Amino acid sequence: MADRIFLLKDSQITESGTQHELMELNGEYARLFNLQAESYIAAE
Repeated sequence: MADRIFLLKDSQITESGTQHELMELNGEYARLFNLQAESYIAAE
């Protein structure tokens, strides 16, 4: 559990926010989150 998430790329913060905010942004964090979640869904 985290209050705030920071996404780093090339040592720079590229996105920050709550889980909900970052998923609504539909940026790199959401892409990576969904990519990871796919492996759990496929395993069911």
